[in-house]
Formats: sequence, C-alpha cells, structure tokens
Amino acid sequence: MILIPIIISILVAGWFYRKTIPELNAWQKNLLWLLRSCSLIVIVMLLFNPILSFFSKHKIQQKVLFLNDNSESMDQTGEHISKSNTLQKFNEILQSKLTEKGYEVEYFDFSDGLNGSRKATYLGKSFNELIRTIDIENTEEIYLFSDGWFQDDDLNFIDKLDIPINTFAPAYKAVQSDLEISSINFPKTTYKDDITPLFVNIAARNFKEDAVIKLKSGNKILQTRKIDFSNNSIQNINFEYSFNKIGLNKLKVTISADSLVELNLANNNISSAIQVLETRQKCLIISDKLVWEIRFLNNAIKSHPQWEIEYLSKKNSLKKANLAVHLKNEIKDVNTLILVNNRNLKFSKTEREIITNFISNGGGLLLLGKEISSLSNLFPSTELNLKQTFSGSIKFTEQSYKYQTFRSIDSNLIKEIPPVDYYYVKPKLQAEILAEIDNDQISAAILFMDFNKGKIMQFPFFGLWKWQLRSADGSYNKFFSDLICWLGTTRSDLFYAYTDNNSYYSSETISINLSAYDETMNPRNDVKAKIKLYKSDNSDRPVQEKYLLSSNSQFYAEFEQLEPGEYSYLVSDEVSGGESRGSFVVLEDNIESRDIGFNYSLLAYIAEQTNGKYMDFSDIEKNVINKSISHIITKTNEIPIYKKWYVIALFLICFCLELYLRKRWGLL
Repeated sequence: MILIPIIISILVAGWFYRKTIPELNAWQKNLLWLLRSCSLIVIVMLLFNPILSFFSKHKIQQKVLFLNDNSESMDQTGEHISKSNTLQKFNEILQSKLTEKGYEVEYFDFSDGLNGSRKATYLGKSFNELIRTIDIENTEEIYLFSDGWFQDDDLNFIDKLDIPINTFAPAYKAVQSDLEISSINFPKTTYKDDITPLFVNIAARNFKEDAVIKLKSGNKILQTRKIDFSNNSIQNINFEYSFNKIGLNKLKVTISADSLVELNLANNNISSAIQVLETRQKCLIISDKLVWEIRFLNNAIKSHPQWEIEYLSKKNSLKKANLAVHLKNEIKDVNTLILVNNRNLKFSKTEREIITNFISNGGGLLLLGKEISSLSNLFPSTELNLKQTFSGSIKFTEQSYKYQTFRSIDSNLIKEIPPVDYYYVKPKLQAEILAEIDNDQISAAILFMDFNKGKIMQFPFFGLWKWQLRSADGSYNKFFSDLICWLGTTRSDLFYAYTDNNSYYSSETISINLSAYDETMNPRNDVKAKIKLYKSDNSDRPVQEKYLLSSNSQFYAEFEQLEPGEYSYLVSDEVSGGESRGSFVVLEDNIESRDIGFNYSLLAYIAEQTNGKYMDFSDIEKNVINKSISHIITKTNEIPIYKKWYVIALFLICFCLELYLRKRWGLL
C-alpha cells in the first residue's frame, strides 16, 4: 500500500526537474531529483506508514526438557550403584524414544540453580533460572531426574508452570544403617518455669536396636531418653522441660547408638533456640504515705494484663502489709520502681546502692513528688531550697513528641489535664524536659534521663490523678500503662535482631530478622538499619555490610554461600541509635548428607499436581509416546521509524542540501 505513494513521490520529483531555468546538466538534475525523492519518501512514510512491519515464517518442533539433579545426594550409593546411575537407565530409554518420535530434547543439570553449588537442591530457583534462560512456550513435557529431596519452603511454583512434570520411582534401596533426627518442633517463645513441650521426630534405617536421644542446652544435658527401634523405625519423642533462664536458650538434640557405626553423622543432631520470657512484668511502689496518687496509679498499671504491682510503705523501715521486709529481696524481679515522696521518704546507704544497681542494670525508675536528697545523683534535676508547692497547669514540649507514649495523647485530651501541685526543680544538662509548667519561669514538669542501661522519669508534682476523674475514655490509665511499660523495657527488648537457627549449612540462605518497637512496644516503621557481618577469625573487619530490606513491616537481611565458621553480626539503626548483636555457625557439612534414598511421596505429588506421570522402570518400557507435531508460526518484526533519529536526520540533510544546490546553481 505504501509503494504507490512512494512511486508517485518519485515521479513528481522527476517531473519537477524535467526542465530547469537555467538549464542544468543531466547529473545535476539527477542529483536534485534524488534529494527531492528522498525527502518526499520520508514524509510519505511518516504520514502513511510510520511503523514498518516484516513477516517471517518459522517451523517449530515440539520439545521436552530433561532436568538432571546433580547435587551431592545423587552420588550416594545403594547396592553398589549410585542414585544418579540408577536414573541414567531411565534417561537413556526415554531419550531414544523421544528422538525417534521427532521431539527436540534439551538437557539441563540443576542443584542450587542451573549452575549453582552441588551442596543444596532448590527446584524453584532452578525453574526460575530455566525460564529466564530459554523459551518454554513450546515445551510439551518436563522429565525430572531427581531423588526428590529439595530445600524449597514450598512447591507452589509448579502449578504456575502449566507443564506436565514426569518423575520416576526406581527400585533403589539404601543399604547402609542410619539414625536421623528429622525435625524438632516447639513454641518459639515460652515463659519462665512453665512446662514447655518439645517434639522431636526421629527415624532409623536398617537399624532395629536401641539408641539414646539427648536434649541439651549449651554443654548441659537437660534430659535423656532411650529409644527402641525394634518395632517402629519412625518415632516421635516428646520432651517436657521448664526453663528458668530468661532470654534466648540454645537447644541441641542428639541421637547415638553404641552398637552402630554410621557413615553419615551429619543428621544425628539438630540445633535450635527458644525465647524464654518472664510470666509477668513487675512494678514496685514505695512511698512514705498512702495517697490518692498511689491508688489511681495502682488501677492504671493493673489495667495492663502483663503487669503485676506491689506496694511497700517506708518510714523508719520498709514494710509490706505491716511486715518488715528487705529491699534487696523485694526488688529482685522488678522491672519498674515507682517512688512517691511526700517529703519524708528516705533510704539508707545500702538501699541507695540497691536502687542504683537496679537502674544501672536496666531497671526503670519513676519519681512522683518531692526530690529525695539521698538519691539526688540519680534524678534528672537538682533540688532547690523551696519546700512549698505551687499550683499550675502542665504543657508538653516538642521534645516529648519523639516518644510514642506522649505522641499518642490526643491534643484535645491534654486540655482535660487539671492543674497540679508542683515543686520547683533545676534540670541537669543531660535531662530531657518533656513537659513544663505554664508559669512565668516555665519550670520543668516532666524530666527524663538515661542512667547506664536504665531509664529515669521524674514528675516533681502531685495531683495528676484528678485527670482520671475527667477522662471518660481511660486516657489516664493508658498514659501511665504505656509509661510504666516503657520504663521497664530495656533497649535490647525494643530493638533486637535474630536468626531462625543457631547453625546453618553452607548451602543455606541465612536470614537475619529485626524486630523494632517504640517505647509502648508497638512496631516501628521508620527503621533505617545496617548490618555488619563478622567472621570470628577476623572480627575487626566485616566480611559483608548492607542495609536491611523491608517487606510487610518486617526487616531482614539475607546472606548466601558463606564459608564454614563462626559468625557474629551487629545491627544498628541510624534513626534511633539502637543496636543488637547475635551469632551463628556455618557448618562444614552440607544438607545433602541428610538426603538418604528417594523421596517417593514428594516425587509422586509433583507428578500428580502437574498432570504428569510417576513411572517406575516397567512403566518406562510400556510408555507410548505420540509423534511430535511441528508448527509453522509467523513472526512479525516492527520498526517504528518515527522513533528513529536518523530518519529525521536523512530528511533534514536531503532537504537542506537540495536548497543549497538550487541556490548555488541559480535555481533560487
């Protein structure tokens, strides 16, 4: 269609230069004719056909893919023949049949991807690389020559392929005896002194005698069981244990038998860890006088289900319900200490040391009322000589809004806070002023300060309990509940990084996760964390350094193909300054050593899910393969000439050169 306008353009250009004044030579006319024709052709093409299309026909033959598992587990032998050699017979017969029927057969080895390490088998990763490598649109079937042991978390990706996958069930027998701990299951977190169940799945191959299974924490053996495999080769063992150490407890389960010399010991143990928490957090109130402030504080703290509260009176001695007690014993499991001073609260030298150590080790302290002179070194202010109280309203400062406890208070609710009876105090340089008194001096009302690992909050006033009488929505209770939780939470609880396991194989992907919370234990989204990974033999320089990624409010970093050895990591947040450390071990053994025999059930599942065939050797010989059908397809290649700069350049050059020559030769 475009040829007609082009021919017309050429003829018009030739007609225009058939006669010229003055008369030109033939070569001059032809040159101008050529330049005019080129300009017109470009204009016509851009107007009528700005996209050039070319068509070509190709013959497409049906093809099949042979995926050969070449991981280290395929080298294992049973009855003097390896798993890979067992499947080679299947491979040769099918290859011959498919070639005879005209199929194009393509071969790919896979393990940890198509060209990855042989120390792991990831089918999903291999398929993803395969799709990026070749066009699988005309693939009729996939033949999977594998033992069926994969490290993929799930196999949902096979449904998306929409291609039948054929798998095989060779008559293979693993003759060597072996004991294996398949898995260990338990709650990720438990509470101190609670009975925690741990379920261990174990298996024995070609072994009918007794074995011993041990549950360990570090070098300590927690429990031991004797297992009889004479009747059952697969057993589930239930351990029950009460953990008394708070924090991350490392666990290890081992199995052994004196009567068995195993070739494969890598699957005789499994490591993990469990997080042990306190059942409830504890708040201790000490006061020289029982006042309304204490009653409303008590109700506010009890509204939080994770907290329990105790009250001690302090005059000449410390008492709990008229019984004399010692502060050293009462403060043992306390997270937050509240001191309410009505001018007469005093502590001995020993008690001052106990309180100082408590805060230094991560405890929280809240002071209400007049400053305690004997503990003046702890508080974020210094005492003034003015002993009387004054009345005034409080207002929160901009500095307070960097803390979620204060930021969560609605601005309309702040107006409900009644005037308080306050003492004048002088803030220390390191103190943060979170609220001020609305007076001429703008004196400090709420002060905050870090003290070693602990936190100290000071309210040099009384009367805030009246806020509860005015707030119908429980804003008073929420404020003090969040405040006590914040003071009683250590920095390591608010920002901590962790791994799923304590030990990994060198072929595994190691994921380090981060949990970050604000002071009210709500997840933070403003995290900008960096991780530095160190190896124990070179702890000065990190082997890797990167920023953590974010997905669905979860922060993580992944490491692959790490060399065997002990590793430690440091995660630091550029926003909050929080830091968290941890460690793990990369084992010299690889996970392929656990893959004994064939995973027939998974191979059958893959074939069923993809409408493929699950075949043994007899099925291979009887299998009828239809003749390959070739297809003729037409491919269209399009060239958008309107996007090509050189087409426009050709027009401009021809047009301008024609004008120049016309003027030079006297035609203009």
